[in-house]
Amino acid sequence: AAPGDIPYPCKGEKAQWGHAVMAVGYDDEHKVANLKCNTSSKGALLIRNSWGKTWGDDGYGWLPYDYVLNGLALDFWSLIDMKWIDTGNFGL
Repeated sequence: AAPGDIPYPCKGEKAQWGHAVMAVGYDDEHKVANLKCNTSSKGALLIRNSWGKTWGDDGYGWLPYDYVLNGLALDFWSLIDMKWIDTGNFGL
């Protein structure tokens, strides 16, 4: 797998839960391989991880659509109006 690729779990393999990331893009053609079970997923969200630039590809990774389509990625939020962000806490 390429740096930042997050392989979809093999059948019987448990997914790891409990981490928030931010989707910043997508690529319908990006393929993410799982070398453990010789499978791959086509199409992925480009995500930014909160673990810093040492994780993945300079802090970014690819989460296959299969995580969303099969219920392994949960609790989605969308920001559609910048007025909803309280920037006062950040000195902006």
